[in-house]
Amino acid sequence: MNRINILSFLVVLGGIGVVLATSARSQLGTPKAYVNLQPMTPGTTQSGHANVSGTVRAGNLVGDGAGVTNVNASLFSGMSSSAFAQVGNANTWTGINTFSNAGNSFTGNGAGVTNVNAAQLGGLASSAFGRLGTANVWTAGNTFSGAGNSFSGIGAGLTGVNADLLDGINSTAFLQGVPNPLVLISAVSGNATIRGENTNANGVGVIGWVTATTGVNSGGDFRTSSPTGRGVYGNAASASGINYGGYFTSTSSGGTGAYGFAPSYGGYFQSDGTTGKGIYGYASSATGNTSGVIGESASPTGKGVQGHVLTTTGINYGGFFQSFSVNGRGVYGSGGAATGANYGVYGQSASVSGIGTLGWASSTTGTTYGVVGESTSVGGRGVYGHALATSGATVGVYGTSHSSVGKGIFGEVIATTGTNYSVQGLQSASIDGWAVFASGDFGASGNKAFRIDHPFDPENKYLLHYTSESPFPQNFYSGNVSTDSKGYAWVELPDYFEAINANFKYQLTVIDTSDREEFVWAKVVVEIQGNRFKIRSNKAGIKVSWRVESDRNDAYNQYRRPREVVEKQGIERGTYQHPEIYGMPPERGLNYGRTRKAQGHDN
Repeated sequence: MNRINILSFLVVLGGIGVVLATSARSQLGTPKAYVNLQPMTPGTTQSGHANVSGTVRAGNLVGDGAGVTNVNASLFSGMSSSAFAQVGNANTWTGINTFSNAGNSFTGNGAGVTNVNAAQLGGLASSAFGRLGTANVWTAGNTFSGAGNSFSGIGAGLTGVNADLLDGINSTAFLQGVPNPLVLISAVSGNATIRGENTNANGVGVIGWVTATTGVNSGGDFRTSSPTGRGVYGNAASASGINYGGYFTSTSSGGTGAYGFAPSYGGYFQSDGTTGKGIYGYASSATGNTSGVIGESASPTGKGVQGHVLTTTGINYGGFFQSFSVNGRGVYGSGGAATGANYGVYGQSASVSGIGTLGWASSTTGTTYGVVGESTSVGGRGVYGHALATSGATVGVYGTSHSSVGKGIFGEVIATTGTNYSVQGLQSASIDGWAVFASGDFGASGNKAFRIDHPFDPENKYLLHYTSESPFPQNFYSGNVSTDSKGYAWVELPDYFEAINANFKYQLTVIDTSDREEFVWAKVVVEIQGNRFKIRSNKAGIKVSWRVESDRNDAYNQYRRPREVVEKQGIERGTYQHPEIYGMPPERGLNYGRTRKAQGHDN
């Protein structure tokens, strides 16, 4: 058996051990290359092969391991190969391991990774890493590259998000800040560009709030350019309860509760509730010239506000307005144009018992107005009532008052000069009509006159004639009659005379154009009976003018006997109908405080 002879010499020089190696020769048959044992590390690289069947012991093995195969890991510290990671196989790492090369990378979903001590990763404490099941705060730049990653939550505190990474949508499609003003544009039919929803019983879906307390401002300004669109569409869908299709308030002294602008509908409101309001405008400020609802139209045939009741039966209202202020107005209509035939208020109802316009001042005190109509136009109408039906007992304007000293209709002229009319009635088409008709007593504090164009100067002058007054209603009848050859004549009266008259008075005037010296006289010889009376003259063929006066005794005067003196009642007591003629100030007048002028409305 061949053997390898190794000669070793150990020389001790000054305490330093030096191994002096001699060449070793292979003794297996044909001589092979020598392996020179070298005195230091790393020494000189040698080529050749070492095939050792025995035991090789060494302190260190160096080299990159290239070409090393079939290495038995049991040679390394006595460990089996299963203790080492094997490329291409699944490995289980235990204990404390350090991977220090900067090029190391790890892939996979991390399943099965347990007991990781974050303090060993880059020298960071475990608190620097996100932990499952707890709230984490991510700072600096982080990358999440796995396809299975997902994020949930309310997104509070999320900043710096690049929307380009969200489902491939460009960042310009997302709101990345709140611009001023904010403009949102959409083109989806049937859906809202902005929708606010609140499920709370007292919640608010959308609030538009202008905090300024002065100036002309708007809590919300809504418009539509569609010819059939709605500037605002409010819908109270509940079929019961007190709800509002639109409810708007303004606390500014010059603010607007609701302002809608559109070519078709400035605002369109609807309520399906049995006691609901299609629109409810409420100006809550206690001072200033505020408006619960303002409607405007720039069209020459438009409507500032239009109230439309669709039902054709029942007591309904095209518009219903109220004022609870002691000096409020249920409805205030102003025809602001300075020319043309415009209307302060125009109300219309198609119902058989409907009301075109109803103004209700429900306060029981103060000088209130159910309806006030004003027009500054030279040809305008403060209030214009028009009954269009050509038959039936229609009424253009109908005024009532339940007060014991009230006025159904009160007309006042403010101007102190000119020919003006507090109330004027015009009727010239029908010979059976009346320009002014009083169903009850007709009274006046001044003279009662009729006026005609003066016959000598009809273009420039009026001729006035006045009525006679009496403390009791009187009727009079007059005429001419001629006596017969015996000096007698019967005077015929209307066939209804005795039915409506009583307490007869006679006047006879003889007409004698002969101018003779002898005096001619006439007398009543038979008083009225059978609606006629008989006279006699002392000469035959005498012309006599007669007049009979009598007290009215028709059914009305029998039922309501006229009074000569009456006591002033209530608020009229202590006042004058015309205080100026008694040297009294205007506030002592009967109608002071009821007039528009007294309330500061001089127009």
